[in-house]
Order: sequence, then structure tokens, then C-alpha cells
Amino acid sequence: WYSWSAQIKVVWDRMLPYISEKTKSVITGKECVLLATAGDIYESAFNGVLESFDRSTSLLGLNVAGKVCAYNVYDIGDIEQNDWLNRAKELGVAVGGQIKES
Repeated sequence: WYSWSAQIKVVWDRMLPYISEKTKSVITGKECVLLATAGDIYESAFNGVLESFDRSTSLLGLNVAGKVCAYNVYDIGDIEQNDWLNRAKELGVAVGGQIKES
């Protein structure tokens, strides 16, 4: 069963104060996206992450603008063997506007 790495779990934990009635800053209603990679060859490797993400964003009152779950990405360059980067770029444009090429 796969879920969040220790590094991103800390980020989620730091969001919990935003659901308090005493919070001074509100994230409810803001848009969010999920960009995730896995070396596993099966898309189902994301089932645990997706369930956790959906529950967490619901609890925080966030609007999910989209998700890109890139599987079979293990070695350097693997992500370029599919259209994962294009999907992520399209999602970024849909959420934040035009992306400047560098």
C-alpha cells in the first residue's frame, strides 16, 4: 500500500491549522492539483495516494483542479517516454494561465 512520502506528509500536517475555527488565514475554496510519479508499472500504485489526497482536500475545503499521476517513471528520462510532462503543463496552464517557455 502506497501513500505519501515522509517529506510531503509534513506539508499535509502543516495544513491542519487552516481548518481550525481560530485560523487567521483561510485556504478553503482555493484550487490545488496533484502531480505524482511512481516507478511502478501499474496505475493502481496511486490508489492509496489518491484516496488520501481526495480525503485531505475535502477536509481542507480545497477545490481539486486536476491530477496527473505518472506511472512507470523510475529512471532518469522515463517521464519523457509518455505525455506526462505535457499533461502537467496543460494542467498548469488551465489553473494558472500561460506558461512562459525558457
